[in-house]
Amino acid sequence: MRIAFSTAAAALVAFLPALAAPTGTSLAERAVGCKSTFQCRTLYRPSNSVATCIDNACGYVCLDGYSATLGRVGQCTLIPTSSSSTVASTTTTTTTTAAPSPTVTITPNAMVAAGVTGFQGMNTNAILSWYNTNSGQDSTNGNSWCGYPYTNDVPGVAPSLKTMLNNFGGNYEAAARAYCGLELVVTTPDGRNKTMYIADAFDDAWVLTPSSLDIIHGSFTDLFGRHTDNKLDVVKRASWQFTGNRNERYRFKGAGARGL
Repeated sequence: MRIAFSTAAAALVAFLPALAAPTGTSLAERAVGCKSTFQCRTLYRPSNSVATCIDNACGYVCLDGYSATLGRVGQCTLIPTSSSSTVASTTTTTTTTAAPSPTVTITPNAMVAAGVTGFQGMNTNAILSWYNTNSGQDSTNGNSWCGYPYTNDVPGVAPSLKTMLNNFGGNYEAAARAYCGLELVVTTPDGRNKTMYIADAFDDAWVLTPSSLDIIHGSFTDLFGRHTDNKLDVVKRASWQFTGNRNERYRFKGAGARGL
């Protein structure tokens, strides 16, 4: 325990050898000479004190929390402490903040401005298949033909690669700039419909009808009516049509899945 030497908290009292009666009335008369505290260890001192050797005289000092000025002379008395327990009244407010929706910029009449001539009007007799965006089975690696990262959360479709390239003389960048991000509405024979965007290109080796679409897996569930991992599950006789708008998130080299 730490020893306090402050005037208010400490009482330095000289004392006689153990069991001896005092022979004087002053501290000097009762002082016992010393050169270290060790020499004072056997002399009388009250409880809750420690021996001292100050100015070559033995004495004692009360421990922290005790005082020689309270109670009987020659004792170290506990200093009263007042303690109060205050229970703070707190009000807890729970705030639920919804994650902000990704920024969407729709450019109207983008299809005409880009010179798109493929897939005009209502595209019927479409077969809707599905694929994962990062899968060896589907020959994908998380980066779309449109030049950005994509995930299964992207509401994207892949139409015929050949049709898009032929529209621009086989020039990949020109075709991608024109088609990527174009908005279309897909409708199934049982009345399900979903607004989607061109986010990839469909290898024509797998295009069974000119209007067929490969749908990113996360969105295919909405059109098929339930989740499936069976590649034989497709939607036949679907139809779709461009709205003429472009979602700038899914344009060529746009944000894609970043921030979704």
